[in-house]
Amino acid sequence: MFFFSILGTIFKIIGILLLGILLLLLLLLFLLLFVPLRYRAQLNFGKEGIKVHAGVSYLFRIINVPVDFSDGRLGIKFKVFGLTFYSNAGGKTAKKKKGKKDGEENQEQKPEPESEQAEKAADKDKEIETETEAGLEKDEYRDDLSDCHSETVDLENLKSADHNEDNKPEDGWQDSSLDDVDGDKNPRSLLRRALKIIVRLVERVRAFIKKLTGLFEKARAKLQDIGEKIVGGKLKISDLKGKVGMVFAFFKDEENKNGIKYTGKSIFRLLKHVFPYKIEGDIVFATGDAYTMGRALSALGLIYPLYGKKFHITADFKADRFRLEGDVCLKGRVRFGTVLWIAFRLWRKGKIMRLISAAKELKHKLTASAL
Repeated sequence: MFFFSILGTIFKIIGILLLGILLLLLLLLFLLLFVPLRYRAQLNFGKEGIKVHAGVSYLFRIINVPVDFSDGRLGIKFKVFGLTFYSNAGGKTAKKKKGKKDGEENQEQKPEPESEQAEKAADKDKEIETETEAGLEKDEYRDDLSDCHSETVDLENLKSADHNEDNKPEDGWQDSSLDDVDGDKNPRSLLRRALKIIVRLVERVRAFIKKLTGLFEKARAKLQDIGEKIVGGKLKISDLKGKVGMVFAFFKDEENKNGIKYTGKSIFRLLKHVFPYKIEGDIVFATGDAYTMGRALSALGLIYPLYGKKFHITADFKADRFRLEGDVCLKGRVRFGTVLWIAFRLWRKGKIMRLISAAKELKHKLTASAL
C-alpha cells in the first residue's frame, strides 16, 4: 500500500507538470494569436531633410524594436524588457576608435633631426652628380660610334660605285629581245590580242548572267518568305483568337466569377486590418506658381472627404519656389489571429481552390495551343 501511495504521488506530480506545460503553451498561443503587433511612425520633412522615428512593439512593449532615420543614417535596436540585445550604432564607435588609433600613430612618428636631413640631402646631390657624369660619358661614346658608322657607309658607297662602273656594258652592245620594232605588225601578236579581247567579253557576259540569276533567286526567296509570313500570320491570328476566347470563357464562368469576388473581398479585409487605423498630419506646401497652385488645390478639393478629418493642408501662396513641410503620424496593429481567420475562411469556402485549379487548367491550354 505504501508503494502504491508513493507511485500515486509521482503520477500526480507528473500530471501537474504536464498540465502546467499545457497551460503555458495555451497561454503562449493565446498571446500569439490575440495580442496585436503594434507599429507606429512619425515623419518630419522640411528644410533639414526627412526624419523618421518609428518602432514595432509586441507583448505590451516587452519586445520593442525602435527605428530612427535622420541625416541619411539608419539606427535600429532590438530590446527585450528594456535591455538592448542588438544595435547597429557600434560601427560608429569602432570607426572613431580606429581614427583615434591612427592619430596616435601619427603623433608617435617624430620628425627627424636637422643633421640627418642635411646628410641625406648631401648624399642625394652626390648621386645626381655621378648620374650626370655617366650620362655625359655615354653620349660621347655614342657620338664616336656614329662617326665610325658614317665612315663605313661612305666606303661601302665608293665600292658599289666602282663595281657598277666595271660592270657597265659596252656602247655597241644591246639586247635584241627588248628591241622588236616589227612586234605590232606581227600577225601572231594581233591574233593573241584578238583572242584576249574575246575571252574578256565572254567572262563579262558570264558575270552578267550570274548576277541576273542571283537577283532572280533573291527575288524568288523573298517572295517565298513573304508568302510563308502571310500564311504564318493567318495561323497566328487564328491562334490568338482561340487564346482570347479561352480567357473570356474563364472570366465568364460563374464559379470563377464567385471565386474572384470572394478572393477580392478577403484581400480587402486583410489590407483594411493591416493598414494603420490612425493617420494624422499637418502639411504646408507651395509650388511657386499661382497656376499650378490652383490646379493642385482643385485636385485636393475633389478628394477632401478622404483626408479632411485626418490631414490639415495649408497652401503657401507667398513662396516663390517649391516647398513641402510638415509632420505625419500614423499608428496601426496586426493580430495574427485575424489574419489566420481570414485565410481559413477563404480556404474553407473552397472557392479559392477551384479558382486556382481553373487558372492552372487555362495555363495548360494556352501553353498547349502555343506548341
